[in-house]
Formats: sequence, C-alpha cells, structure tokens
Amino acid sequence: MPGETTPKPLLVLQGEMMHQSLPSVSAVYGDTAEVILRGLTIDDRPAEVVMVCEDEPLPPLEEFSGVVMSGAAVMVADPIPWIDRTSDYLREAVRRGVPTLGLCFGHQLLAKTFGGEVAPLAAGPEYGTVTIERTAESAGDPMLGHAPPRFLAQAAHHQTVVVPPPGAVVLARNGNGVQALRFAEAAWGVQFHPEFDDGLNRLIIEAVADTLSGLGVDTPATLAALTPSPDAAAVLRRFGAVLRARAAAKAA
Repeated sequence: MPGETTPKPLLVLQGEMMHQSLPSVSAVYGDTAEVILRGLTIDDRPAEVVMVCEDEPLPPLEEFSGVVMSGAAVMVADPIPWIDRTSDYLREAVRRGVPTLGLCFGHQLLAKTFGGEVAPLAAGPEYGTVTIERTAESAGDPMLGHAPPRFLAQAAHHQTVVVPPPGAVVLARNGNGVQALRFAEAAWGVQFHPEFDDGLNRLIIEAVADTLSGLGVDTPATLAALTPSPDAAAVLRRFGAVLRARAAAKAA
C-alpha cells in the first residue's frame, strides 16, 4: 500500500576509527560514524555502519537508500586493499543512482574513482575554519545551492582534488582548490567537513599540533581563528533531506 513502505537504511562507510587515531576527540564526540549521523539528523530512519577500514564486508547496495563515505587517516593513493574495494563499490552506487556523499577522504576517493587527480596541497595542510566560495554552477544544487556565496567550513586535510573527473561539476572552491563536486545527479563530494563543529576541530588540531607545526602550519593562529560554521553543517542536513524526499516519492 502507498505510504506503508519502511525506508531503506542509510549506509555509512567508516574510513577511520577515531577512537584509535584520535582518542581525545572520540572521547568527547564519539566515533566517526556517530558524528556523521548526528549531522545528518535522520533519527527518524535507520542507518547501518560498515567499517571498511577494518575490512568489514560491503553489503548489497540494493538494501540501502543512500551511501556516505567518511574521512580517513590514510590517503586515497595508499596501496591498501580496502580503498580499492570501496572505490569499486562507490562507482557502482553512483552508476545505480544511489544518493552518495563523500566527505574529505570520501570526496577525494570519489574524484579518483571517476578519473580525477588527487595530490598534496601545494601550500601545506589546510586545517581550521576556512572560507568557501560557491561557483555559479552551484545554483539550484540540492547540497550547495542554498548556501551563501561565501561561507565558513571546518577543514582538516593534507591532499586535494587537483583535477576534477570528466563531467564533474565544481560547486565550490577556495584558494586551496576544489571544495565541492557533483559527480552525478545524486552524487556529491565535499572536501571540508560538514560533520565537524569548531569544538571538534579544535580537539583534532590540538591532537596533531606538533605534526602540523612541523609542516609549516601556524597552529596557535589556526586555533585562535576557529569559529562556528553553520552553513557548512547544513550541507549534511540537506543530504538527509534528499534521502527523505526520495523515500517519500517511492512511498507515494
């Protein structure tokens, strides 16, 4: 009967065990998937987490309403088997039209999967609260179309998409390069972290301060400049809205 269909769960592919890599952050905010699910605000529908970084098996795509690929403590070009398996899985998700969102590493992995190029940031790691600018092509986009022309976001990455895949649409960028891409009608990636607030980012920067300082980052200034980024956080909620809208359309 119309309206009686139970929504399929969202699938979160977890690429980092934050309780291992950043225990001081996990102790306050929970692990990677928990942070993402809170940001999506989809408490009214089910979700499943697969820890791909722990080689957990990838489930059949037809069981899910959408896929989110998280950030990770590794790089997309690292010769790690789970990265290649996850790349193939994401390619198939996008081919089938399953709503897909990549965050930081997930954004880079989608770009590489579809023929883009990812490389280290020329100016060094980008951490802290950064300014993002929408492109003209983002007008009307479900993820970025409602954001202000310039908005703040939380960043924590060493690499970036230097060449977008053929056919991908650049939705946002800043002085450090591409910050958001649309790969297909229902597939997006964002280099920034819409799931982070400034408090979480502060804990991350404090945890890796020595490493960042060694790479030329002015860590005290970066910490002092941290500020809330509600417009970036809204991007994650909009993906949740896409899932709801699709579920409602199928149930109608």
